[in-house]
Amino acid sequence: MKIKLFIAASFLVFLWSCQSSGTDNQQEQTATDSLAQAADTELPSRMATTVLENPYIRVKEMTLSPGADQPLHEGGPRVVYSLTDYKMSWREGEGEPAEKSWSTGDVHWHDAGTHAVTNTGQSEAVFLVAMRTDEALPACDEEKALDNDVNKVSPDKAEVLFENEQVKVTKVTLEAGAEIPEHSGANRVIYALSDYRINFASDKEGTGEHSFEAGQAHWHEACTHSLSNTGSTTAVFLVIAFKN
Repeated sequence: MKIKLFIAASFLVFLWSCQSSGTDNQQEQTATDSLAQAADTELPSRMATTVLENPYIRVKEMTLSPGADQPLHEGGPRVVYSLTDYKMSWREGEGEPAEKSWSTGDVHWHDAGTHAVTNTGQSEAVFLVAMRTDEALPACDEEKALDNDVNKVSPDKAEVLFENEQVKVTKVTLEAGAEIPEHSGANRVIYALSDYRINFASDKEGTGEHSFEAGQAHWHEACTHSLSNTGSTTAVFLVIAFKN
């Protein structure tokens, strides 16, 4: 009789433990689902889209909705181009936050370090971030390339927006039918600010017709080249030339 009671009690304990374990697993799964849902909810207000990446560089388009923030995080040396007007609360490391405003077309540089940002304005903050990787750039006589770049041969079509020891950012505006004669170019990213079609002739890449849409980016290694706008729209693009 005692043996039967012991077996029955053991069976009841087993059933209770299984039910408890199932409840715990269900609670854990519910918590996991809630975290995943919360992460999905945050994505529209804090978004990073990679527009170009290769062994040498990464280019991302960042979008922060009003009130959205990026908590303290590490950032490498980078150049930033503003695609919209926006206002930010900016904090470096453990320092005090500071209000900063940027307008469309502004360019600024950040050295490596930790920082946090909050969009304190009333509109979306959209900006382009371009940074080097640890990979050495392809060989290039940068001094020669930058001394004879688009700014030298077509100053009426090019505007230097920013330059330091790491990068040179130029905005090029090429009307339909216009041309830029042969010139040098360092290792660079081209980012389209408008839709356009051009004919591109290069000593490394040959000659060809290419169409681009606003927001697209592509890479060119250092080369000698010329180009002409063969489309019906004005070609507007950024040249982000990197220095070793």
